Amino acid sequence: MWCLGIGLLLAVLLAVALQRSQEKQRTTESQRTAAALSQLSPLPLEWNGWSLAQRKKWVVERTAEWWRVVRLLYPQLQGDGPSVTFSARMSRTQGYAKVQTAEIRYSELVLSTRTPVEIDELIAHEVAHLVTFQLDPTASAHGPRWKAVMKTMGQVPARLARCEGAHDQERELAWREQSTQP
Repeated sequence: MWCLGIGLLLAVLLAVALQRSQEKQRTTESQRTAAALSQLSPLPLEWNGWSLAQRKKWVVERTAEWWRVVRLLYPQLQGDGPSVTFSARMSRTQGYAKVQTAEIRYSELVLSTRTPVEIDELIAHEVAHLVTFQLDPTASAHGPRWKAVMKTMGQVPARLARCEGAHDQERELAWREQSTQP
């Protein structure tokens, strides 16, 4: 009977120690994430007066910033970060991460019609695809591993809406008219 009491006491003490260790680990991960995210520069409040070239430059710089952040969160990542390209032809997809070559392609239409906050979410979304592929090349595009990476990046893991629907058709028409003017 006496041995059973000591065994139970040891089991309880071990469970408490394990719980404290897990809480400490979660706190350390949260602190590491917060420190990494503090490396991001503030978003512009608006960019109505920005040209497409200025927006592209900002997107390239912001993509590099996000890559530096994920390198802090995942030190095992390889490479200097993704190459960034833009496409005037992409009208249904906001962005595309080509994981094998570490390239991200963004839609010029989206750059012309979305806010800086929406574009930042898009950048984080696409960078998360590259991170997920490096961590696990067999992971599905928007599966559990990708969602975990998004959460670690301080983002809401959600699929981005396609560029379609009445509101987006109006935006696209306005953008096409604007881009064809001299």
